[in-house]
Amino acid sequence: PFFLAIQQGSQGKTDRDTIVVGRYLDRDEVNRLTKLIRLPLSIQPIETAQLPTRLQSWQHPPVAENAAIAVHPLSDAMIAGYALLSDIYGKPAIVLKTESDRTIYQQGQVTLRFLSGSF
Repeated sequence: PFFLAIQQGSQGKTDRDTIVVGRYLDRDEVNRLTKLIRLPLSIQPIETAQLPTRLQSWQHPPVAENAAIAVHPLSDAMIAGYALLSDIYGKPAIVLKTESDRTIYQQGQVTLRFLSGSF
């Protein structure tokens, strides 16, 4: 996939106030981003993305603008973050996914058990 970022100037009235920047999201770029954020990262076309049930509406436009980022617990030990990127026509195109340990959640559970046992 090719990723475009388009930013209109403060006036936004003419094309001269617009900047367009692009970058290929190939395997090397995904690996570079994975190292940068220190978490596994995957990029999937929206049509074939394996999404949790509550996010499957992303595959059927229209998608609300505030629904472009979601967090979903995979288990007590893992959590996944999803970001929906649209194409230049505003249609959902690709899903970025990353996973992380739920260390804060697990520590909270330990603390709750400790506190409930002390009363």
